[in-house]
Amino acid sequence: MTLHVDMHINSDAIGSMHVTRILNGPDGLHEYRVEYRDENNHFYVELCHQESRGALELTRRAIEAVQAEQARQAQWVIDQMKAVSRSRDIIADLSM
Repeated sequence: MTLHVDMHINSDAIGSMHVTRILNGPDGLHEYRVEYRDENNHFYVELCHQESRGALELTRRAIEAVQAEQARQAQWVIDQMKAVSRSRDIIADLSM
């Protein structure tokens, strides 16, 4: 099973996701790989989903997983900037 989601804001494409089942689990609890792609990013995250909860719930969970990964990546960039920056005030403003 593969689910494809194109994301738009005011008719402008902001990214796409491909959600693919990678492992059939017991009792309908399956593992999925989410491939996210936009003009600046391309990454994968994995999640578990109970099949009986439906595709809409799977889509919501995939979006949440992508958002969490984007936040993790953004925090990594901020941490790297803090490590090399001489101006701590500018970096503190970025993390807010």
